[in-house]
Amino acid sequence: MLRDSFIPKLMPKLYYIRKSFWFLPSFYSLIGIVLAIVSISIERYMVTWSNVSWIPDMILVDIDHGRSILAALVTAILTMTTITFSTVLVVLTTYSSQFSPRTLQNFIMEQKTQRVLGVFTGTFIYILLMFLFLKNLSETIVLISPAIAVFFTIVSLGFFVSYIHYVSTSVQVSNLIDQITKRTKSAIQKAFPNAKTHHLSQPTEAPWLSWESEEIKHLTPEHVVAHKTGYIQYIDTEGLRRYATQKDIIFRVERYVGEFIIEGSALFSYWGLLETTPNVTEQEVLTYITIGVERTTNQDVNFGIQKLVEIALRALSPGINDPNTAVVCVNELANILTLLGERQIPSPYYYDKASNLRIIMHHQDFSTYLYTCFFQIKQYGRGDLSVMSSVLEALNMVAENNDQEIKDEVWEFSKYIVSGIPVDKLHTLDKKFMNEKLMTLAVHCNHPKDFCPLS
Repeated sequence: MLRDSFIPKLMPKLYYIRKSFWFLPSFYSLIGIVLAIVSISIERYMVTWSNVSWIPDMILVDIDHGRSILAALVTAILTMTTITFSTVLVVLTTYSSQFSPRTLQNFIMEQKTQRVLGVFTGTFIYILLMFLFLKNLSETIVLISPAIAVFFTIVSLGFFVSYIHYVSTSVQVSNLIDQITKRTKSAIQKAFPNAKTHHLSQPTEAPWLSWESEEIKHLTPEHVVAHKTGYIQYIDTEGLRRYATQKDIIFRVERYVGEFIIEGSALFSYWGLLETTPNVTEQEVLTYITIGVERTTNQDVNFGIQKLVEIALRALSPGINDPNTAVVCVNELANILTLLGERQIPSPYYYDKASNLRIIMHHQDFSTYLYTCFFQIKQYGRGDLSVMSSVLEALNMVAENNDQEIKDEVWEFSKYIVSGIPVDKLHTLDKKFMNEKLMTLAVHCNHPKDFCPLS
């Protein structure tokens, strides 16, 4: 019972805490405090040991030298930490000005950045606490903690060198685009089931149960509203389905993940299937949804697409004028759309184990994702032939690797893209080049008879 009720409600909060920037630094700081307590306990016990010859002399120092070593190390660690924080600020400025403000979290939330800062803060706290504790020790004993502090500092130095290499590669736009693409594809794989196995998770005997959604439209629903303003970051569909089964109700999710809502906006509607009023409280239902001040890519596929589109638009701006970066973004958008076409857009109807309808949650279709990827690029890149031809090549890649239904949607969308090409300003060679792209696309979409050359 505890597993079914408490743990699902806790998962969004645990995810938020785990993804917070301060999580790993706080964790490593706690480790530093624990190690400092253990080390000082060892030092105190060493006073009572009659023979410590089994410990190499090279790692034992007297208390005066120990204090000098710790003082030097704490300064060194603080310097490396300061340089690291300064580097983070430089990279964030670069991301914001050159790429997109939405890409900042890609660097901040990267575990490598958090881990390096965590190692530095943990080592700094360890050395600082040991430096503080040594004042209470006898002047005649030998110490092992300075050697441990030296070891931790060497480890921190290794992390520092590795981090400098990581930063030098992170500011390269190709690496950033690749990272965004991988995270977006991961979100797609989590949100959309494989087309081959999708039907195995649905009730085999009840594809007709959607009539229930029509029947409940004649009933007056109850609503659950948002208690704060922000973006929908996460919806625990499985937890909500279990809750609906327990209360014998049907939920309709009124918003998409990634959508901005204001306080008081309807998040869910629900209908009770019993004659008595269902015992549902807003606080219980709201535990299955996470609302924050910014979007995340955990379930929000559109957010990853938006980042790539913004990088492309920034590259096309007159101040930067880098169409090749925009072409790279278009190619990765084709990569994402190809995976979307191969996946099965989930049914809006979610059932319990007894094949009773429990949740109605609509999802965006493929054509909406297709439009989201390219409508801004069409608007701002229409004057650049290399960008528009890359869009046609991207559509060609999507059509080539998907079924006929996707091919038909791609072909219809290609007409929208072609309408934005300034044909009257194209040279004869440009028209020939674009017509070759269009003809190839028409063949891959199985619409060669519908091909109309640019003239």
